[in-house]
Amino acid sequence: SKLNRTIRRLLAEQKFDLIFVHCSSVAHYVEHVQGIPKILDFGDMDSQKWLEYAQHKPFPLSLGYWWEGVRLRAEEKRLARRFDLCTTITRAECQTLIDYDTDVPTDWFPNGVDNGFFAPVSEAYDPDSIAFVGRMDYFPNQQCMIDFCRDTLPLLKARRPSIRLTIVGADPSAEIRALGEIPGVTVTGSVPDVRPYVTRAALTVAPLRIARGTQNKILEAMAMGVPVVCSN
Repeated sequence: SKLNRTIRRLLAEQKFDLIFVHCSSVAHYVEHVQGIPKILDFGDMDSQKWLEYAQHKPFPLSLGYWWEGVRLRAEEKRLARRFDLCTTITRAECQTLIDYDTDVPTDWFPNGVDNGFFAPVSEAYDPDSIAFVGRMDYFPNQQCMIDFCRDTLPLLKARRPSIRLTIVGADPSAEIRALGEIPGVTVTGSVPDVRPYVTRAALTVAPLRIARGTQNKILEAMAMGVPVVCSN
């Protein structure tokens, strides 16, 4: 309510040339504004994420995720029609939005990273170290690391017994913390800077089964000159 009041006050006190909204979750603050061009950048089409979750969750959670996805998809369509231009961050997300058939101009523009901040370093890397970076309270990240440690890591250890995996990311769940009990696996939790963990690794992995939009973790590793092995 405080943010809503602030936005309404600013709109009443000042003249704006353009309103740019990032993500549908805040679009309702300005959806009724008239007389100012408005862009809604969905980023990812979040409804599709919930609908994908429904395919990976047990009943009755699957029903809850499906229902949320259906409701959010309807809201995305409604909100899109309240704006002059809608955008996403990938061609695939843009096609989803086009398929909504809202008759609103639609386009996409990709994410990028600060290649001055995420830059290669001269220090040597550890040839036995691999890393994964991502928030560990996020279901796709949790799922991919649990699956990776169960299915893929044993295969790697059979070929290279000294290999080590570091899972770097804030708020690891109990299931993720338990992965730290596997020999050679470290779960860091929140860290002040992910770059040292990435640049020390021989490669990073991103074996995501569920993913929408652009994975910045991949762009960041590539900007630092670290190889990435990822799912399609």
